[in-house]
Amino acid sequence: PWLQANAETLDQVQELAAQIDWRAAQAGRAAEVTRPDHVLDVIGPPPVGDRTAWRAAAAAIESYNARFHDVPDHLLDQHPDHADHHEQVRLAVDTATQPVTLDTTPTLRLH
Repeated sequence: PWLQANAETLDQVQELAAQIDWRAAQAGRAAEVTRPDHVLDVIGPPPVGDRTAWRAAAAAIESYNARFHDVPDHLLDQHPDHADHHEQVRLAVDTATQPVTLDTTPTLRLH
């Protein structure tokens, strides 16, 4: 009953969440081009290869900044009300800054 009575509101919330996700993704792509210092200070410059994780981390940082008018300074300072968002930024940054390992195992090809 409650879900049916509030279906329109729930649809609006889902639409808003999708817009937030889209804007965050666009902010990540914009950061790739504009390279703001507050992003580079946390995750460094975009890598030469696959930038998916870098963009996600940049998006998380920019989204955090837009929501709270603050940059998670090296993820040390955290307002208690921002804990969930701060954790999302930390996870995205950890993923983007993991060392890249190359598989240098020689492969044998038989023709």
